[in-house]
Amino acid sequence: MSFNALLNRKGHFWEQRYTCHGFPNSDKQRALNTIRYIHANPKAAGIREGFFYDFSNYGTYEQLTTDGITQWHPAFFELGTSLEECADKYKGFCRRYTPNFKLLFVIALAKLCDSKRNEVERSNINVRDCFITLTLHSQ
Repeated sequence: MSFNALLNRKGHFWEQRYTCHGFPNSDKQRALNTIRYIHANPKAAGIREGFFYDFSNYGTYEQLTTDGITQWHPAFFELGTSLEECADKYKGFCRRYTPNFKLLFVIALAKLCDSKRNEVERSNINVRDCFITLTLHSQ
């Protein structure tokens, strides 16, 4: 269930619509950070305990396997002098990832609201007031 539905409102939940901006292929650190973010996202969201899952190409980076689709980013090759060294350094780089805890709070709140929605509706608690209270206490 979306926050807008929980709060009985319409429009953009965040300040403005999401936009995407590219970055130059020469920005190797940003490329590695972006790839790591994508690989670590299910773990950070609590969906998976590790980086491996069916819809991820993380294994092609860590275990140097091929899935027939993935092409390693040039920044990956700059991590070491051999493919094995690149894979080892990328694995360590991913394990040092620290997720955005505000995002984790929102995800946890969404899961809580979804699991407790019926209970909240039966008890006539205003979900919007609960959300605002939780937000204020977390700051």
